[in-house]
Amino acid sequence: MAKVIVLSGAGISAESGIETFRDSNGLWEKHKIEEVCSSSSLIDNRDKTIDFYDTRRSELKNKEPNRSHKILANLKKEYKNNLAIITQNVDNLFEKAGLKSDEIVHLHGLLTDAQCEECNLIYDIGYSKLSDKFNGKCPNCKSLKLKPHVVMFGEKAPMYDKLYEEIKDCTLLVVIGTSGSVINVDSFTPYIKKSILNNLEPSKAIFDKLYTKVLYKKATEAIDEIALDIEKELRDRVKSLTESLIEKTLNLQSDESAILTFNQSVDRDRLYSHLSQIIKREENLTESEFNTIITNLIVEFKNRRDNKLKITEKREHYNKLLCFFVNEFNFNSIYES
Repeated sequence: MAKVIVLSGAGISAESGIETFRDSNGLWEKHKIEEVCSSSSLIDNRDKTIDFYDTRRSELKNKEPNRSHKILANLKKEYKNNLAIITQNVDNLFEKAGLKSDEIVHLHGLLTDAQCEECNLIYDIGYSKLSDKFNGKCPNCKSLKLKPHVVMFGEKAPMYDKLYEEIKDCTLLVVIGTSGSVINVDSFTPYIKKSILNNLEPSKAIFDKLYTKVLYKKATEAIDEIALDIEKELRDRVKSLTESLIEKTLNLQSDESAILTFNQSVDRDRLYSHLSQIIKREENLTESEFNTIITNLIVEFKNRRDNKLKITEKREHYNKLLCFFVNEFNFNSIYES
């Protein structure tokens, strides 16, 4: 599960020129929700509803991700499973910023996808009209009964289960550009150690006193500070795990009943077993983080060795520890065992 969650709303994409729904002169002032975005819209106003989303999809073609999308996409690539990018938006700006479809959670679907109402196949139609791609037929069952792959008011949103699952292990929640009218973001804060709220202005649906940090400014102006906070949160995790591994190694050395001489393979096996157990308890540790931790351990034991040069036994001991971490402690072998 992710340790940091970024939950974004319409505000993060507004700076890319995508119309929001609730702002003054927004989409809901130009269209009636019940006509184009409710669970009955495709029954009562099918042509109007499909045309509404065809227009939104066509407009999306020339929209580009802004700094917020790009910086968050880069962070996701670096921290992978420890950072979840979850959005209420149906645009594909995070994908345009470089994320793959399985690296982002779209709570309300994706405009560039269509869904067959007969076989439930979800497939990419790019920026085409629903009736143009594959001649308006489902590529699987050839049905003409198609719909935009978006969650409408009154419909079940299955990806919310993913949000709730990620919240369980979240240590930092970052909320960007949402009014709180669709998702009660305040309800998450009691269960999370730290939280950041970034909106253009206060919202009646959000009690900002619940958040550790509040940034009322454009997302592109707040994103640098937010990125630093995300990186600090994830680096602190690596630091804590490094300290645990150093402590366990030194405790083994000081315990006369389990002292490590490395004269027998059993010593290496004992150390390997103890340290791998600590690492395995840390869910979703990435190979990059693992390599950082091992590098930190090597630097620590090298410093200890150099500070003990006058004591031959200590020098030899730390040399053996260094050889162990350089040559034997392997990320893949830990998780394969």
